[in-house]
Amino acid sequence: MDALAVAVAVDRVQGFVKSGQGFYDPETEIHVGDNRSTALAVLRVMNQSLDGNALIAECSAETKFIPTDEDRAKAQEIFLHFDEILVMDKLSDDLVKQGTDGRINDFNLHMSQMFAKDEIDVTKELAMLVSLPNSRRVSEKRIEMEEFYNKNRENGYVGNIKSRLKLAGRVIDVKFIPRHGVHLTTVHTTDGKLVKFFMNENLRDLAENINGQNITFMGTVKKQEVNSYTGCQETMVNRVKID
Repeated sequence: MDALAVAVAVDRVQGFVKSGQGFYDPETEIHVGDNRSTALAVLRVMNQSLDGNALIAECSAETKFIPTDEDRAKAQEIFLHFDEILVMDKLSDDLVKQGTDGRINDFNLHMSQMFAKDEIDVTKELAMLVSLPNSRRVSEKRIEMEEFYNKNRENGYVGNIKSRLKLAGRVIDVKFIPRHGVHLTTVHTTDGKLVKFFMNENLRDLAENINGQNITFMGTVKKQEVNSYTGCQETMVNRVKID
């Protein structure tokens, strides 16, 4: 629980930085370490390790990552959330999952083994642990989106095929698709329709900042269809220009 509280504190301060993806922020002149390295440094500081002090100074000279009471409460909530999922998976013999592409996902099996112990192996399990605050966020977002889609399945389409339109609405989701290097953006228009468009890698900064924002944009209707995953009527547009 100490380690998970540290993971929550690190996530709160710097968000989720994957292992090996630390970076230097020239604006703040701070080196942002990945969450695993930063959490390891904090744990060493908490255990009065000189190596830890050196590491945390390297990761950030100004930011404090020592967990607060709120972080510890959040850690407890995250633990209980995933522990409940793991119990259900154990009962249904579903700790190891197989995707539609045939790939095996044994993350829950390893997490179950980790949760059953009082201590974690920082060389093997810390990376998994520090990902849990972000995984909890993803889980909450998935539930939120499922509820939204259930309420907006048959709201109709926007315009006609090949028509050029000016639209306005709130960005409800931006999903990065690594395989194609694009961001799939979903907008809930002011008249309740669902519109999607792609943004390429060059627009990463914009894509990361418009989620949850109200925008206006121009787009040409490419296709209109019921999404096989969400079951919603959706309009796909291209040649997008955001105001």
